[in-house]
Amino acid sequence: MPSGSRCTGLWLGIVCLVLGQWTLSLLDTAGKTLALAGYHVVMIAWMRYTTNTAVMAVTLVPLYRHRTGKSILQSAHVYLQIVRAMLMLVSTLAFFSVLKIVPLAEGTAMNFCAPLIVLGTSPWLLREKTSFPRARWGGWCSINYRIA
Repeated sequence: MPSGSRCTGLWLGIVCLVLGQWTLSLLDTAGKTLALAGYHVVMIAWMRYTTNTAVMAVTLVPLYRHRTGKSILQSAHVYLQIVRAMLMLVSTLAFFSVLKIVPLAEGTAMNFCAPLIVLGTSPWLLREKTSFPRARWGGWCSINYRIA
């Protein structure tokens, strides 16, 4: 039987997971609604990330500095962070553009194919060394389970 603090942590994790999934669905629905209302996709993405950055800066920057004594903006690989941000922006713009013409459920299902693409291309693009029997087999099985 889990102890009291472990049980509280478990419930906190479950609540955060549900709230995170709910928030993601709400953001996607708002993006589709705004795109159908005639707002430009760049404007929708800009507002989404500007709001997210402001909220995270107010909540996480002081917490991170308090815990580690470092700035959250320091990075050993600034170039990789910039490339990641640009890829995320392109992905968001493409997703909201697609949401203008397909239903939200189908667009989200297409968006969730990203782990499948990463799993399939990681040995070549990321130079990851994985053993097929364990990592590959388990990954493909979990993806097929999600699709089914």
